[in-house]
This record gives sequence, C-alpha cells and structure tokens, in this order.
Amino acid sequence: MEQEGPVKREGRLTLVLALATLIAAFGSSFQYGYNVAVVNSPAEVMKAFYNETYYDRTTTYLSDFSLTLLWSISVSMFPFGGFIGSLMVGVLVNKLGRKGTLLLNNIFSIVPAILMGCSEVAKSFEMIILSRLLVGICAGLSSNVVPMYLGELAPKNLRGALGVVPQLFITVGILVAQIFGLRNLLANEEGWTILLGVTGIPAAAQLLLLPFFPESPRYLLIQKKDSASARKALQRLRGWEDVDREMEEIRQEDEAEKAAGFISVVKLFQMRSLRWQLISVIILMGGQQLSGVNAIYYYADQIYVSAGVNTHDVQYVTVGTGAINVVVTFLAVFVVELLGRRLLILLGFSICFTACCVLTAALALQDSVSWMPYLSIACVISYVIGHALGPSMYPELLPRLRCPPSCTIGSSSPERPGEAQLPLSPGSGQSVLRAKKWSHPRAVHHRGLPAVLPVVRLHGGGQRPLALQLHRGLGLPLHSSGPRALQLHHLRRDMSAHHHLHLPDCPRDQGQDIHGDQSYFCQDE
Repeated sequence: MEQEGPVKREGRLTLVLALATLIAAFGSSFQYGYNVAVVNSPAEVMKAFYNETYYDRTTTYLSDFSLTLLWSISVSMFPFGGFIGSLMVGVLVNKLGRKGTLLLNNIFSIVPAILMGCSEVAKSFEMIILSRLLVGICAGLSSNVVPMYLGELAPKNLRGALGVVPQLFITVGILVAQIFGLRNLLANEEGWTILLGVTGIPAAAQLLLLPFFPESPRYLLIQKKDSASARKALQRLRGWEDVDREMEEIRQEDEAEKAAGFISVVKLFQMRSLRWQLISVIILMGGQQLSGVNAIYYYADQIYVSAGVNTHDVQYVTVGTGAINVVVTFLAVFVVELLGRRLLILLGFSICFTACCVLTAALALQDSVSWMPYLSIACVISYVIGHALGPSMYPELLPRLRCPPSCTIGSSSPERPGEAQLPLSPGSGQSVLRAKKWSHPRAVHHRGLPAVLPVVRLHGGGQRPLALQLHRGLGLPLHSSGPRALQLHHLRRDMSAHHHLHLPDCPRDQGQDIHGDQSYFCQDE
C-alpha cells in the first residue's frame, strides 16, 4: 500500500506542554479534590463554631436537628455549586476560551478562601455556606474545562495519557486535605479556618502562571479566526516550526462538525439510531455520579468511628485511605492499557457492590462479633480501591474515547488500544478501509437495533483493537449492508443520508469467514 503525503510526526511531551498540564491540573483539579475532603476532619470543630455563633446571636443553642440540618446544607452546597458551574461551561469557553475560563474560575476559589478564612473573626457561618457554594462552582467549571483544555493542547497520541492527569490531581487533593486535616496540624480550634482557606493557594498560583502558556490552538483557529496566534501556540506546544498539517486537521475536523449540523439534547433523545450510545453514556456517567464515593470523603471519620475505630486513630486511617486512593488511581493509568476499559469498569463496580453488601452486614454484627470492625474498615478501603479502578476514570476515559472534536466508535479488549481514522467528508459517497488484516464481527443489526462495534480488531501488531474514529460531531452507528460493505448513517438536522465503507475486494480463499456473510475477514493486497 502506497503512502501519500508527508510522514506525520508523533507528538512529544515538551516542557511547555508538561508545565501547562501541571499548572492547569494543580490550579483547578487539585482544588476539586481538596474541597471534597476538607470539611471531614474539622467537622466537630466547625459545628461547635456554628453553635457558639448562633448562641451569641440568640442566647440559645441550636437543637441537634437544626445543627445537623445546617451542617448538611454546608456540605451539600459544594455539589449544588458544581451543578451550577457545569451549566456555565459552554458559554464561558466560547466567549473567553479554555485558558480564559480557567483564569476567571480562580475568582470562585480565591474569594471563598478569603471568606472562609475570615468567617471565625466575622462570627458568620453564612460565609462558610456561601463559600462552599462558590468553590462548588469552581469545581463544576474546572472538572469540565481542564480535560477540554488539555485535550486540545495535547497531540493525539498523548491525549489519553494527559487526560488522566486531572483525575490523579483530584485524588492528590483529597489526600492533601486529609493530611492537613490531622488534628495536630490544622483540624483544631486554632487552625480550621486556615485549613479551609488553603484552597486559595493553588488558584493564586494558576492565576499568576497560566497566562504565560498558550491558549487552545483549536479555539484560536476556529472560534477566534486567529491563525497566526494558533500557529504560534502550536509551535510552542510541539517544539517544531512546521505545524501546517495539524492546523489543516483542525480545520477539517471543524468542517466535518459543521456539516453534521447542530443537534440539541431534545433531538438527541429522539434519534433512534443514537439511542443505544446515549443510554450507554447515561448509564456510565450516572453510575459514576451515584456511586456515593464523595460521601466517604465527606463523612470518612464518622464512618470509621461507626465501624469501631478509636476516635484518636480514625484520622490516620482516613489519611491511609486517601493514600491508597492516589496509588490505585496512578496504577489504573497503566492497568487500563493492559486490561481494557470495559473490564476495569465491571471489576470496579463489582468490588464496590460487594464491599457495600459486606459492610452492611459487618456494621449490623459489629457489637456481637469482635473482629467485625476490622472487616468494616477493609470494606471501606476495598470500596475506595474499586471506585479508583473503574468509576472514577469515566470522566477521563470518555473524552479519550471521544477524541475531541471527533467522535469514536469502538470498544475495549484485553489488548493494547490502537486507532485508525476513516475521514468521511459530507460529499463523499464512499471511503476505502485499508489494513493488513482486519475483521468486523458484530457490526450488524441485532433485533432491529444498531449495535455499537463491540469487537473491531486489527489482527497483527499484538491483536490491538481498532477504533473507528469518524470525523463527525457524534458517534454514528455502523450496519452491515453486505459481506463487503459497512453502512454508515450520516445524520443531519433535516435528513438522514448514507455513506458506505467498502471493504477490500479479495477472493474468499484469501480470507476467513467468521460470522457468515455479515463478518468478512480479508487480507488486503
């Protein structure tokens, strides 16, 4: 097979790219993790402050119910703010850019850090509640914008590796909050306001350092129409002068997205051809959000005390749990390349489910069986490990599979992931897929529903799975229209057109029939 055009360079991790990644992850993702866990250790001290403040105002103390309600509101303001922040992402990244949004987002961290630091002097627990809302907005913005920013800075071959850096910094932030939250450090009457105010330090560092690094080249080229700035940004990020090919790829991807047209969320739910993909994403992300792992970090000390841990030692057990979370998350970055995403997702949820079931029984029997508290601790730690292996990686793995701004149809397998691109322009009638050896089992209709390709592999090169990266704005289903052609539904706002991917034409004796006429295995000449 002849090779056309210049040889494309593989992207490398330059100093500018590495520093931009670290600054964005530390200044934004780290704060997310820190604020998830920071209220756990000083909870009793803060409740006492709430009570004393209320007494100074009314000469009466809060009832147990009122105090619990007030504390629950303080804790729940963080995820509520995250919801608000996530709704602001689209408008801000289009108006201010990815880097500009991250810089603006520091306001939602520095201001609450000052408010929380002054709350004791001002004798106002309302300042803490408001601050939790603001840092929640910061977390909602950063958890969406940082992966977007890093994905558009990184070359395609590094997007997966850099995509998990934010999640790693989230776990590091949780661990740092747990360490600072030791009672002989900051989780005491003298230091709890400092503990809450530390969240402003990463934001200040990002505000000072990030302006010296490039904005997203894609944002500059496509939305700002500033090709000179986009070229300069790419040259700094890649470490070489010739970036014409990558700029052209960005333009082609943008043209493909425009050709696909805008599809609203309501329209997306109405499309039968995308229903299975949509359900899959909803189940995956819903399972991640409803896993309840944040409750462990919010109330870790109470959980361990209920499990029978001594009140003095519980803080060290909590720190140990955070350390395990960091280590497992770091290892998962490499394990996912060996075992595949699907297996880790199933394994992670299985561990979480088993740990919850055993923990329920252990808590019920801890008064009658002496060793049950140890089993309870093991269950909590096992739950954290299971979550780090599977559910916690969803937000980073889905963008990796999506490969923005293109979309990916494919799956995982125990082998190392690989990718092959099939560019489809809106006016094209067909495109030829060329590979040394390949197969497409199960890329067919099943009981009237389109099947996302669960098995598409290159036979050779270590049995790497093949991901079909379609240059569209959404994942599109493939169907079999014969033994040698795959049919692609090309969706638009007003019509549904069709393209065909014709398979290499070779006689039967050169290939192997795997699933009858619907799965043709062929060796390209």
